[in-house]
Amino acid sequence: MEDYRKANEAYKAYLASHPSGKYRSLVFSRMAEIGKKLGPPGFTYVRTATYSAGGVSHTVKEYRHNKTGLEFVLIPGGTFQM
Repeated sequence: MEDYRKANEAYKAYLASHPSGKYRSLVFSRMAEIGKKLGPPGFTYVRTATYSAGGVSHTVKEYRHNKTGLEFVLIPGGTFQM
């Protein structure tokens, strides 16, 4: 994970010094890929888990909030019924 964080910081530095640079779109694409791996800011990736209910299964990523220690599940977009 640390390598992803370092790469993300390097991409941010590139954009800061070259906001209209030749590789701008590539950098944004790579940052989006890294963001999916790192998760939301302020959270630490814990694990990937699969949950099933009513014959439907979803594989989701679980994160721990850095300040509170609470664990959260990143629910994919769409509809669901509780």
